Amino acid sequence: MFKSIRWKLECMIVLVTVIVVLLTGAFFGVHAIWNYKQEFAAQAERMLQGALAEQLNQNAVAPVEGMPNAWELIHQELVRRGNAEKKTLYILYPDGTIWYDGNGVQTDGGQLDTLPYGLSENIIAALAGRTGNSYSMLNMEADYAKPVFDAAGNVKEIIYLCDSPQGLAQMLQKIVRLMGQACLMGGVIALIAGLLVVRMITRPVRSLTEKAKQIAAGDFDAEVKISSRDDIGKLSQTLDQMAAELQSNISDIEEEKNKLETIQTFMSDGVMAFDAAGELIHINRAAAKMLEVPEKEKLQFDEYFHSIGIQISIAELVFKSETVLRRYYEKDGRHIEMLFARMSKGEKTTGVITMLHDVTQQQKLDAARREFVANVSHELRTPITTIKSYTETVKETEDLPREVQKRFLGIVEKEADRMTRLIHDLLTLSSLDNDKLNQKAQPFDLAVLITEVVDKLGFDKKKGQTLTYTQISELPKFMGNPDRMEQVLTNVISNAVKYTPEDGEINVFSGYLYDYIYVKVQDTGIGIAKKALPYVFDRFYRTDRARSRNEGGTGLGLAIAKEIVEEHGGSISITSQQGKGSEVLIQFPIKKVKKESEKPLDKETAE
Repeated sequence: MFKSIRWKLECMIVLVTVIVVLLTGAFFGVHAIWNYKQEFAAQAERMLQGALAEQLNQNAVAPVEGMPNAWELIHQELVRRGNAEKKTLYILYPDGTIWYDGNGVQTDGGQLDTLPYGLSENIIAALAGRTGNSYSMLNMEADYAKPVFDAAGNVKEIIYLCDSPQGLAQMLQKIVRLMGQACLMGGVIALIAGLLVVRMITRPVRSLTEKAKQIAAGDFDAEVKISSRDDIGKLSQTLDQMAAELQSNISDIEEEKNKLETIQTFMSDGVMAFDAAGELIHINRAAAKMLEVPEKEKLQFDEYFHSIGIQISIAELVFKSETVLRRYYEKDGRHIEMLFARMSKGEKTTGVITMLHDVTQQQKLDAARREFVANVSHELRTPITTIKSYTETVKETEDLPREVQKRFLGIVEKEADRMTRLIHDLLTLSSLDNDKLNQKAQPFDLAVLITEVVDKLGFDKKKGQTLTYTQISELPKFMGNPDRMEQVLTNVISNAVKYTPEDGEINVFSGYLYDYIYVKVQDTGIGIAKKALPYVFDRFYRTDRARSRNEGGTGLGLAIAKEIVEEHGGSISITSQQGKGSEVLIQFPIKKVKKESEKPLDKETAE
């Protein structure tokens, strides 16, 4: 209970009140005793002056018959003044012994130690011929001693007045009793007033404490209505402002945290975080998938990376000067680049962040780029070598027959044409790679374009070949680049014409079904081996390189066709059986959003 600020304040108020009352009472008590002693001496001094002093002197010099003695004279004056009961009168001999006691009885010289205060300082002063009227706060004495002189100037007698110690003790008891009553009343009043004052202070403090607890629990909407304009009221307003600011900051932090968690969860790069002891504290979905570990599994940095063949440790990250260490990991054909960076706070390392980046596609692209450059170099070097060889032969042989010259020049011309076609196809691929958005799309009739391409290629067909086009159903307007689509049809149909022997058939079909426009090219040519089918759309790929060169092919026709078809949102596929022919199917969706009934065409449906 006394741990509460309410009771601490209450006890403090009561304690301060009691202390103040005690100090005040002590001050007034001491002051009262001082005034009492001072007034006692002053009254005695006044009383022993005037007529009474003359009578005492006359009585001391020449006593008159029948005149009362000194004790009786002074006692009568005390009675007249009403102080006979409060003061005790003694008459002392000049040698300090008692002449008349407090009852006015003459003694035979009683000793001073029988007096209430014994041999006091004032008696000593009177024995020396001085008036003893001093008083002190250090004792309980209240007395007065005055010498009376005879005609010769000698001390005849000493008048001694004193107040009994019981009188001062009673006064002190009254003062103490009054102080006790004052302390009790002051304590009660202080307790009641303190309860009211403390309640006024602690009540809003309790409200502020409750609000602080609610804020600590996450409830920032709690309100405390404190209308006072004192420091507590200002504290309440400050707490409201702090809660609003804290809520805003926490909302911002939570928003940023959610963003970071969403980014880390769905980002393609992997992220792993370890504490300073090497224990895993976070792993995102991409990292778990790359390393094929469960997201909830507990991993230890050194043990795990050593187990997968990565030579790295926490100590190496801490003591090496490099801020980022790079390692590479390969598994099942996947290439992963790992970046390790330490987290620190000041000079202290707090953990390690590991970034995982799948560079498999990049390495494949680098390999494909190197292969493409090698293929281009090879494809260009072969005709250049042939052209140079035949040219040098014609140039250096003076008596070369005209027929041989014509044959050689024909070969040079053929190789030059092949180089032209190759460069044209390379430029086309470059244009497709670098300018895919510039399609110059426009609506046109695809059936008319197919007819024109079939008619044009009909002049290049071999002896006995048949090239036909059949429109299965009416085609809707097609949105695309007609020049690009003409190139696709030309490449596909011309391939069928080239690789179909004499007396073979090439049939072209088109139609519209399930929101798809399809174009199918069937031939009865030499076909393609099953193992070569996955690679027929790769650049510079040829199933029969020698025959392809003889036919004037560059190995880029189907690759270009695939690029253009995919630019238009379509797909191209090929099926073939070696020795029996091939079939190429091209499909273009008309609607961008597919329905559940939409599906790509198979060969039987297209037929």
